[in-house]
Amino acid sequence: MRVKSGFRNCFSVAANRRLGGLALLWVEDLDLIIKSYSLSHIDSVIKLIGRNSYWRLTGVYGGPETQLRHETWSLLYSLSNQCDLPWLCMGDFNEIISMAEREGGRYITEFRETLDACRLRDPGFHGCPYTWSNGREGENRIRSRLDRGASTVVWLSIFPTAVVTHQVSGVSDHCPILISLYDHVNQIKNQEELQDLKLCGLNKRDVKILSEKLGAKKGAIGEH
Repeated sequence: MRVKSGFRNCFSVAANRRLGGLALLWVEDLDLIIKSYSLSHIDSVIKLIGRNSYWRLTGVYGGPETQLRHETWSLLYSLSNQCDLPWLCMGDFNEIISMAEREGGRYITEFRETLDACRLRDPGFHGCPYTWSNGREGENRIRSRLDRGASTVVWLSIFPTAVVTHQVSGVSDHCPILISLYDHVNQIKNQEELQDLKLCGLNKRDVKILSEKLGAKKGAIGEH
């Protein structure tokens, strides 16, 4: 996967049988440090090019079992207390924060409470309101916004034009998510200072892209 995607560096967490699996891929000149990892997350710190400051990126995969979802929330609590850098947390959380994010089914309030406690804010999005579908029709159809990015206010102050876009998927039951750090390329004065990064999650059915390139041509991180 690293060779096919054109990235020089890779850090991966092996899948547990048919579930889980995560990988973080990044270009050679990106100053990135892996801080911690598990079957459910990869936590990293990235240096801003040309500046002696850092921000934090955490990829998360929330387990599909409702009765074990509290383990994901506990993980987020723990991560939030380990570092106070500007923070972007993104991935497939397998949960919504309100019924407005679901067509059919139900939701649990702990996820919303966890984001609040971790001082993570939803930056909103463009595109379809749902990122996942159970593939059924009629009364049995359920669609939800299970995938998202969430950041601290300080992170948003560094990337004030960041935009989340829900894109179209032709193969997965999850749609790709693209987080464009600079909105449009023409808003960037010095394109050579951009960074390239790809965060991937390997799920039961397919390789899920959690992050697309940060760079002059892409200017983004993405997930699916």
